[in-house]
Amino acid sequence: MTHGSRMRRLLISVCCLVVAGAAPARALVGGAPAERADSLYRAGREALARREYRGAAELFAQVVAGYPTAAVAGNARYWRAYALYVAGNSARNLGELRDARAALDTEVRLDAQALLAHDGLDLRARVIAAEASLGDPGASGALATATSALARPISCGDGDLALALVALERMIDRDPEAAMPTVRRVLSTQGSCMDRVRRSTVVLLATTPGMNANVVVAELARADGALQAVPAAIPPIRPLGPIVRVSRDSLASISEIRVLSDGRVLANESGGDRVVLFDSSLAHFTTVVDANGPSAKAYGAQGGSLFPYRSDSSLYADQASLSFLVIDPAGQIARIMAAPLIPGYPGGLIYLLQAAVDPQGNVVSRWGKASLARMGANASGASAGRSGGAGVAGATAPAPTDPSRPEVTFDSDAVIRMNIATKKMDTAVWLMDPPRATVAIPGTTGRLPLSNTLPVSDTWTMMPDGTIAALREHDYHVDWVAPNGTVTSTPKIAHEWVAITDSMKLAIIDSVRRLDSAAIDRMRANKARANGGQAGGGAGVGSGSAGRSGIGTMGFFSGPGGMRMITTSVDGIAVDPQYMDPDLLPSYFPPFPQNDSLLLSSPLRADADGHLWIRVNLPRRPEGGFVYDVVDRHGMLIDRVQIPGGTNIIGFGPGVAYLISREGASYALARAKIH
Repeated sequence: MTHGSRMRRLLISVCCLVVAGAAPARALVGGAPAERADSLYRAGREALARREYRGAAELFAQVVAGYPTAAVAGNARYWRAYALYVAGNSARNLGELRDARAALDTEVRLDAQALLAHDGLDLRARVIAAEASLGDPGASGALATATSALARPISCGDGDLALALVALERMIDRDPEAAMPTVRRVLSTQGSCMDRVRRSTVVLLATTPGMNANVVVAELARADGALQAVPAAIPPIRPLGPIVRVSRDSLASISEIRVLSDGRVLANESGGDRVVLFDSSLAHFTTVVDANGPSAKAYGAQGGSLFPYRSDSSLYADQASLSFLVIDPAGQIARIMAAPLIPGYPGGLIYLLQAAVDPQGNVVSRWGKASLARMGANASGASAGRSGGAGVAGATAPAPTDPSRPEVTFDSDAVIRMNIATKKMDTAVWLMDPPRATVAIPGTTGRLPLSNTLPVSDTWTMMPDGTIAALREHDYHVDWVAPNGTVTSTPKIAHEWVAITDSMKLAIIDSVRRLDSAAIDRMRANKARANGGQAGGGAGVGSGSAGRSGIGTMGFFSGPGGMRMITTSVDGIAVDPQYMDPDLLPSYFPPFPQNDSLLLSSPLRADADGHLWIRVNLPRRPEGGFVYDVVDRHGMLIDRVQIPGGTNIIGFGPGVAYLISREGASYALARAKIH
């Protein structure tokens, strides 16, 4: 394995450290000093989010030096070490790595339990490994000792299990086959501390590209009976429980549902311009909001979105009136509230698609950089670096010297919390967007967007307790943002990664190009018939801009990555779409599809028990419907469930999942037991 890939592996791994102590600072009694410490600490976290690691380290150092007894001082020492580690590891700067280790050693002396809560011992081990790679003699000796310790059974009394695990990771990186005897020895070792080590080893195998952890462990178990108790990294796929109810009446479409505590279900029939309330048997429904009904139940002509509010009440964001309809538990419109608007934003309440409300009364939704700029929020962070850890994202690659070459940008969206009453807002977490590329349009100053045939992006959902779960595409782990602002990260989820070779990338582009061409031909033929034989350029769904006006875009959903937007016209003149170069596509198939926000089809949902359900991309999906990874709050993969073919999960109730299925031109709602 190359140095570059190992460094990427280390950076990915450190993003998954559990940061259980990263709570928002509490002001000390006495005022100004505590406020200054808190202000510096928050500025440091914001710098981390922008990937300004050296600046963040300096801000945290000011907290430690100026306010050593502040409530945030311990957190600041940890995050200073983290920032120095990332900066030093990326730049191969031994001095910064030594400073990071010194900060962690200081934390060990001052508060070893706090460091353990931060998972700081794992970070310290990775700092030592990085120092060793740059030739530091002390670090090299410590890593050599940890490596040699793997030649005998590890005991709970060993001084540094974290460093031993890093040493094992390096062994697997260098030569997986040669590392198997050591893996067998680690997995067969018993002891009170070894469950975590054994599970970490299995997850390490599962996150090593090209290795199937379950197969490896099964093969080792056949040769060593002591390994029978090692848990599988990837559980077997099982079918969803039986369907127990199906709606008698179908709807034109179902974009969202809201499950009430007594089993009744509100459904947003966006295609039929109404919201209906099913009884608990799904046999009958009554109309709650209707575009064609009396004014008291008016459903705006532009549609809207439905999401939970307090207790069993719900909010319907009406795009036409730009207001919230508060629907009470009885299915009546109790009152109308003004909705928070983005000044100058032409989309009205479109930004509230797939929104939620947390226990503090904040509307939580995903915003793009343009929306943030209009609100006067900190949009600069959206162009500072790609997302990682609990934070950030986006950068613009240097402009190409050759104008014929694509210009590539990496942007991010923000999950924003906006209080309904006060209209105050804050950024909860950044989500990575797919890279975008444009090329110059000959003879103009404009640029033509290139279609991304394999888009990858982060996604999010809200847990029943109001915690935001941000699912990271690049390494398949979850960042959790609690309602009080505490951020924790859990380890990478076990997954069977499949590499995409250059030839496979070319095949994907060619396949998508053929599908797109056929769809565009149909669209243009239909437009020609509608125009009496004049084809015209025209645009499909939506419109966009890439350095000039008049760019027409059309939404397509072909290809393995999910939704893509492709350009079909420029200033009314039809153009053939162009595609991003293979070297801009990911090296591995994304673990989950892109969030199809226009279809309101999210690959990530939370069930009533606080588990995440992730619709996964599988290299060999069994015959039938989608497969979901079920992940607990510790980030562990605890179940894999396949739903019936032709269905999709749209929500959950206690012990049940709700499915939608298409029946001709309409949709049915079904309730199925999870087990």
